[in-house]
Amino acid sequence: MREILFRGKGKYDGIWKYGSLERFMPDRLDLANYFILSETAAPNATSVIPETVGQFTGLTDRNGKKIFEGDIVKTHYANAPKSDFIETVVFHNGKFCAFHENNGCKQWAILYDGTPHLRIDKSVYMDSVEVIGNIHDNPELLKGD
Repeated sequence: MREILFRGKGKYDGIWKYGSLERFMPDRLDLANYFILSETAAPNATSVIPETVGQFTGLTDRNGKKIFEGDIVKTHYANAPKSDFIETVVFHNGKFCAFHENNGCKQWAILYDGTPHLRIDKSVYMDSVEVIGNIHDNPELLKGD
């Protein structure tokens, strides 16, 4: 069973919060608030910036770090002219994927635990994936890829 875990940046302190996710819906949809319920300090809830909320993929990188939606990862593909890529972890078509765009061509590779995943003639190996940042704190990592 996969661990269901979310993270989001605190609305008032900018610090990453981890736990379960709750959404409070006031009368106006554009004023929706998201709260992270802390795993360690339940029933405490912290208001988070909605755009920063991301779900845990259930996977860890080669260093044992949990991989979340919005993380920026360095991946390695076998049989690719350029074998190392800087990609963003996204939820696409019901699956967690590594995404990058190359010369206007959008490419997604499904992330699986432990096993190689074939994408056309390329394979991503989870044991080579490394979290190097996230889209909220390190957007500069995506420039020039």
